[in-house]
Amino acid sequence: MSHSLQYAVVGIANRPVGVDIEQHRPQIERIAKKFLHQEEAKQVPEDHKIEWLTRLWTAKEALYKVMRQPGLAFAEQILVAPFSLDQQSGSARVITQEGNHDFQLEFFTFDQHQLTLAHPIAT
Repeated sequence: MSHSLQYAVVGIANRPVGVDIEQHRPQIERIAKKFLHQEEAKQVPEDHKIEWLTRLWTAKEALYKVMRQPGLAFAEQILVAPFSLDQQSGSARVITQEGNHDFQLEFFTFDQHQLTLAHPIAT
């Protein structure tokens, strides 16, 4: 479950899912160093930086929610594969003591908002 201004979203599925929605806001730049993995930091585009960082943040929030594991370090344990803003899907890995967990991401951008849905990759 997530909300941002006038929007709310709930993920209901027959498998684990996580979802997050955020408005594109410049404040995302101030907290970026708290959630950017060193490899992700190399990929931040100069143009559309706010939108890109917001997409990354919603992906990490959705992954955190689907993992249901308090204390995950966003910058160290949650790594989103390189993506561009024209992509509608992506992938990510969450690294825990139990091993690596791979996820599919679905991206939705509308009305100055980013919504990301995360679910485990079927094996």
